[in-house]
Amino acid sequence: MSWKPRIIVVTADPEELLSLSAQLLGADYDVVQGMSIQEAEDEIGRTVPHLIIMDPGLKGFSAESLDHMLKRFSGHAQVPMLYLIGKNGQPEVADFIREGVDDTISRPVSSLELTTRCRSLLRNRQLLGQIRLQEIFLRRKGLKPFSPHKKKPDVLVLEDAGEQRNRIAETLTALKCTTTKVDTPREALELVTHSAPDMVILDILFPEKDGFDLCRYLKGNSATRNIPLLMLTAVPELDNRILGLDFGPDDYLVKPAADLEIQTRIRRLLTRKSGYDRIYSNFQTLIREDLADPFSGYAKEEYFTFYLPEMLQWSRTAVLPLTISVLKLRSVADLQLSAQTLNRSLRGLDTVFRTGDLELVMAFPETPLSKAKHVHQRILSLLENEGLPRESFLMGSVSTPEDGWEPRNLIATMKHRATVDEMGQDRKKRAQGEKVLVLSNNGSGAALARTLFSLGLAGSEAVTIDDLKEAGSQFADILILESDKDQGAETLKVIRSLPMGKNLPILWKLLNPFTVNEKTLGQLADDYVPHGVEAAYLAHRARQLMARHEDKNNRGRIEGVLNQLVALSESGDPTMRGHANRVAGAAVKLGMRLNLSSEELDTLRHGSHLHDIGKIFVPDSILKKRGMLDPEEYAVMKSHPKVGSAIVREIPFLADALPIIKLHHERADGGGYPEGLVGDQIPLLSRIVTVVDIYDSLITSRSYRPRFSREEAADILLNESEQGMWDSYLVDQFMRMINTQ
Repeated sequence: MSWKPRIIVVTADPEELLSLSAQLLGADYDVVQGMSIQEAEDEIGRTVPHLIIMDPGLKGFSAESLDHMLKRFSGHAQVPMLYLIGKNGQPEVADFIREGVDDTISRPVSSLELTTRCRSLLRNRQLLGQIRLQEIFLRRKGLKPFSPHKKKPDVLVLEDAGEQRNRIAETLTALKCTTTKVDTPREALELVTHSAPDMVILDILFPEKDGFDLCRYLKGNSATRNIPLLMLTAVPELDNRILGLDFGPDDYLVKPAADLEIQTRIRRLLTRKSGYDRIYSNFQTLIREDLADPFSGYAKEEYFTFYLPEMLQWSRTAVLPLTISVLKLRSVADLQLSAQTLNRSLRGLDTVFRTGDLELVMAFPETPLSKAKHVHQRILSLLENEGLPRESFLMGSVSTPEDGWEPRNLIATMKHRATVDEMGQDRKKRAQGEKVLVLSNNGSGAALARTLFSLGLAGSEAVTIDDLKEAGSQFADILILESDKDQGAETLKVIRSLPMGKNLPILWKLLNPFTVNEKTLGQLADDYVPHGVEAAYLAHRARQLMARHEDKNNRGRIEGVLNQLVALSESGDPTMRGHANRVAGAAVKLGMRLNLSSEELDTLRHGSHLHDIGKIFVPDSILKKRGMLDPEEYAVMKSHPKVGSAIVREIPFLADALPIIKLHHERADGGGYPEGLVGDQIPLLSRIVTVVDIYDSLITSRSYRPRFSREEAADILLNESEQGMWDSYLVDQFMRMINTQ
């Protein structure tokens, strides 16, 4: 029997009890019934529920005593309650509703509204559990958890009905919120894009575009996904799209709604937003303390070692299942692509950890074995759709209670199952081999393919040019062309014009003694072997070319991801857009003026382009602050060089660029950060980027000051150089360079 969330329904009305139970059973919940407070307490004494639906008008009801009992049996008080109230509301209920934990639902209860309320309350409970674990871990490490700033929540209201909008605005004022009212989805989208609110309240239908279009955009965008959306609707039963919470609202209200319902719904969603903000801010602390990996965006193994036993204890006490899965990748590029895919596809409260160089562990709270299989299949499909072949990653999973509750045994079993998966994948790969296409212009392709097969290239097969034309964009690892000079060049031109030939590695095996010039080789083939070589040498060169091509693809994917991160790091502050590209361009020009080698220029280009990538983890409130930063904010800002170097330190081809990223805020007089280096202790390439970075910052407007003219910026840079802050020779060369442009 599969696990289901357990809900206790308590009401003295037998017809209502039967109706609610039937609706919940139909929504796949485990339901326990009660018609009195005593029956509810007896059930809690037997097994702690995950949610209680309660009529607060029952004789003997006391929210305090019930909450105390839940805490005594469960070890924590966060079992949410859903209160059944009359259509006009019951003001006295507001006195004992725990903010963000409990909710109300008006009679008569609709099936859609009931399941939405239950799902939302259970989600909030999971969120509070995640925050609790984060804060316990931070305190054990001697770190301070995030304390929310006492600011008024900013709520955007998109509603065309004047009376309902005014009532919502009055409720928001009573809750000490700042309200922004707009009349169209287009206005709402513009406001959200430029300044994200803490919550959005919107109507479903508008003449130009319905509210679901806005929902799809906000929930499909990683920057706005965690903004709670409260949908207003007149007839929810006619719009089942409300249930599509992947791209739909977090909750909804049926118009006209009672004031108590409006108030509790807004409070709970604001609590959820505050929870996401706390998780995000606590995670920034983990990154700054090197307890989380900024490259993948996941906490490291130390946090997983803490998390697993704590989560197992909580799950066992609350009678909740837990599934954990390990994902092993083949390369850093594959790991980054997997991380991006998981971030887009997993639930907000599923947790991922980076527990090894090429290993991720995923934790799925409240996911039983029966559902875990579907989750895993979905992940496998998503990864394959993103271009990761099944043989490039391995998975192993365990679930409680089926696999027990002991952390070490669970981890060992999970990794053993990944090993079994690896053995199966290796057998499959050995059976299939690399896909090697052999095309011969003298009719010996089949014989050559058989020879290569015998030499270990088990996926070798002979093809014709017509086969390639019919193949469309099908994948192959390499094409070996056996041909003479003239016919080979024409054949290669045809292959390169085909969909599958554009990026296909091609090894040209020459049939007669002639050489291929570099221009012909670069345009048509990736490599060649001369006439008369042994087949074993041909197989060796084919493997070398496939390896180079894979490295090139991995490097291209990594650079693409890093470029996206650079753009994201600049998106929080409009004045920073284009800064990385400008600094990179000027730094390389200065490097050329200094006669640096091509390898040094390549390092300089990468390092200067990525120098501020660590700002992706600096909150917008700090980046956009108009006044001076306080000491705590300045400490966060100063962490970005270390965070930036941590993001890229595991990428081999960027190893030489790490000092640029980490040390570009050092000063020649020792007054910089993060290491306080002096003079020549700072690497030359870092000093070059420092000079260019300062100049570009001075001639660009910032949130806290206007831009300086080029003449003013030059004077400032020269003056500070004379004071010993910057490398005077580099400043002089930079001034000469910009004066000649």
